[in-house]
Amino acid sequence: MEYAIHVSILFDYDSQVVPLGLATAYRVDEPEVGKEDDIGKYVVEVDVAPLATELFVEGRVTGWTVDTLEARTAANEQEFRL
Repeated sequence: MEYAIHVSILFDYDSQVVPLGLATAYRVDEPEVGKEDDIGKYVVEVDVAPLATELFVEGRVTGWTVDTLEARTAANEQEFRL
């Protein structure tokens, strides 16, 4: 089974980050119910192959938390939480 590790990091609202390489970034404008404190924060996501390292952000980081860390199969996007 071929898979990738999906990494999603939530950066504090006053962090100044730029995504690198294959990473994507977006601002949280409409947080999920129960996560209202996340409004204005930034999410950077990247898929990483097993045993690989991926530079995915540069800038000034004032704080961060892991939002998502899961394995996804390439064939059908099946997800496995890590």
